[in-house]
Amino acid sequence: MKQHIFVVFPLANDVCSKDNVWSDIGPNAKCRIDDLVFWTQNAEFRKVIVFAAGTDRSHDDGLTLAQLGARYFFFEHRHCDFEWIVNHDQSDVYGTDPEIFWGVTAVLAKFPSEQFSHTFFFGTQARHLPRVKKIVNKRFPNLHTEFITTGQTKEIPRWREAVSSIKLMLGDGWLGGRVQQLRRRFSDRFDRA
Repeated sequence: MKQHIFVVFPLANDVCSKDNVWSDIGPNAKCRIDDLVFWTQNAEFRKVIVFAAGTDRSHDDGLTLAQLGARYFFFEHRHCDFEWIVNHDQSDVYGTDPEIFWGVTAVLAKFPSEQFSHTFFFGTQARHLPRVKKIVNKRFPNLHTEFITTGQTKEIPRWREAVSSIKLMLGDGWLGGRVQQLRRRFSDRFDRA
């Protein structure tokens, strides 16, 4: 009989910067972690929390967003009974699609489907949720998932989600890559706390 695992996956969001180095996750990311921990706190299954996001190019000398998320989780929820999977050194895992791919792949490598059954709980805010669902269903169509709308201190701008959705439709080719570069060029300061 397979052992069942709840996989809690708060997607990275905002970040605080000090002297051009990321120093902490922002209040939206903290809301996502807190809400998902609350959502699964009474589960009697084995629980794993995943922090997957790397960094952007201008901050790749510091900690990954995953490490900052794990640090917050440790200080705020260390009493919780979770195993951890944390991206410590792959800074190029940046953006929703690479973050989901890295995190799910890491979980399945550590807890293979032949021995474990999984329920993945992806946590993000309402405006971001449709794109997260599309990515998960495209990359991992047989994954058992729950999508949790978490609290937030500010919404993702509509234009940002629209451009990112266009990039997702275009795929990973040349044109999709150019759309992604364009979106990243126009910083809306959303992801800076």
